[in-house]
Amino acid sequence: MSTNSDNKLVEFLETFYAQVREDEYLGDIFNSVISNWDKHLRKIEIFWRNHLYDPGLYKGNPLLIHQKLHEKSPFTEEQFSRWLSLFEITAEGYFEGKELKAIKRKARMIGGTLYGRLLAKELEVPGFNAFEV
Repeated sequence: MSTNSDNKLVEFLETFYAQVREDEYLGDIFNSVISNWDKHLRKIEIFWRNHLYDPGLYKGNPLLIHQKLHEKSPFTEEQFSRWLSLFEITAEGYFEGKELKAIKRKARMIGGTLYGRLLAKELEVPGFNAFEV
């Protein structure tokens, strides 16, 4: 992965999570559990680099982390839908072509998996179909 891609991914994630922190539906959730945003952003950067460019780079279990959060304060369909909408709108300002399709597809696949596992029901959130990117 080139330095330009590194910078673009970091800038995208910083912008996206700045929006999430201020969002009326998502801000409280994220701000209540993340105390060190710099550390979190670095971990998220590694996660996304793993899924987009360098498989095997990320060592973690996001499902387990989200399950613990969901047990304390259950997530809703609206929150999943809002997260995806913000993610895709922000991504469109940083990526294009195949790279944009890849990050949108991954976000939908990951979000869809978390949604199905955490809410324990058939995925019905509009826009989560990874094949409609």
